[in-house]
Amino acid sequence: MLPIVFATSAWAFLICSFAGYATKRISRLHYNALLVISNTLFGIGYALSGRSFAVCVHAALAAFSAWMWWHDGGGDGTKRRLKKWASRFQGVRRTAPSHA
Repeated sequence: MLPIVFATSAWAFLICSFAGYATKRISRLHYNALLVISNTLFGIGYALSGRSFAVCVHAALAAFSAWMWWHDGGGDGTKRRLKKWASRFQGVRRTAPSHA
């Protein structure tokens, strides 16, 4: 029963993303985000039903859609936070004292 719920919700996300992108109501950024959600739900549903090849295919599709989302500017806030955090990092050399 649970795989059917995941598959149904994945189909809903997939159809909505296709329809929204085809009618130009959502941008490519949001289209790719919806595809990530859809492929992840498909993967979970197939994992629960024991279809390992389909899980691999949908995991690869979700990873590719996430990569497209990230490179279209979807992770700009995350990139800014990571750069801000990295700029505050000060490396400290920790070596043992050399007493001779």
